[in-house]
Order: sequence, then C-alpha cells, then structure tokens
Amino acid sequence: MKQLDLVLCGFGQIGRMLYKPLLTRTDFRLVAVIDSSPEFIGRDAGTAAGCAPCGIPVTGSPAGLAVRADVAVVTTVSDADAAADTIAGLLGKGMPVVTTCEELFYPYPLHLDAAAKISAAAQAAQLPRTEMVVLEQLVLRDAAFFHRLPKRVVSNHKLSYHPWQN
Repeated sequence: MKQLDLVLCGFGQIGRMLYKPLLTRTDFRLVAVIDSSPEFIGRDAGTAAGCAPCGIPVTGSPAGLAVRADVAVVTTVSDADAAADTIAGLLGKGMPVVTTCEELFYPYPLHLDAAAKISAAAQAAQLPRTEMVVLEQLVLRDAAFFHRLPKRVVSNHKLSYHPWQN
C-alpha cells in the first residue's frame, strides 16, 4: 500500500488527538499542519501537541501551504458554513478532503451555499471521488476519542456520489 502524504488542518483538541497516532503510522506521512490560532502559528507541530519536535511548522491557512498532499484532514469546526472556505481552499490546491465537520455529513438543505462552494472547488480541481474508508482507517481505528462513536455510521460505507454527479 502506498504511503499517503497527509495535511492536518485544525490543531485543536481533535487535531492534536489525531496527530499523536499519525506519528506511529506507516501508511500515512504527515507533511503539514494548519491552524489559524496565533497560539500555534509558526510553532513546531510536535511541540504544540505536547510531543517531541517534528520539524513541521504550523501554518496559518491553506493559502500559506507550500506542500502538496494526497489528502487533507480538516478538524476545524462543526459549522459547515464556517468550514467551507478552508475546505474549498484545500480542494483548490488539488487535495481531496476528509472532515470531521458533522454538518457536512448531509449539508442539504440547511447549508446549500457551503455545499455549493465545496462542490465547485472539487469540480474545478477535477478531483476523484474520495472514499469514507480513509476516514475510517485514519480516525476510527486510531483515536481513542472516536472509538466511542457508533462505527456503523461510517463502517463499510463509501461516499458514493458528489453533488455535481448524477
């Protein structure tokens, strides 16, 4: 299996919780960390997470990202409208995005603008369909916090459509 380069966007409680198991994984390689908090910007991601330095400085936004990755994991907010610009920015850089944003699980009809923005960015980048199995393998298997969630929600399911596809 190819090692996937990963960007972790959002270094709050969930992002830092995901950071630690990523250090031990051989199937993912963390290449960048993004967080808008002045508390983290410019700091070494390892130090900011309470671990040993890793040599990856925390960047303030997707616009400042200088690397390309196979996938971005967004753990910023639960609000679809607030997450849309960040997700669209990462998609615009050609990276498929997996997010913990609950409101994006099914954004219709309450978050039509956010869904349209994200869909347009993914379509413009001509990204392939991203499967939920990435989220399951990365998050549900490794982060103790997520083990308390009902796995049947995402287990063995794949994201089977994009809003722009019929």
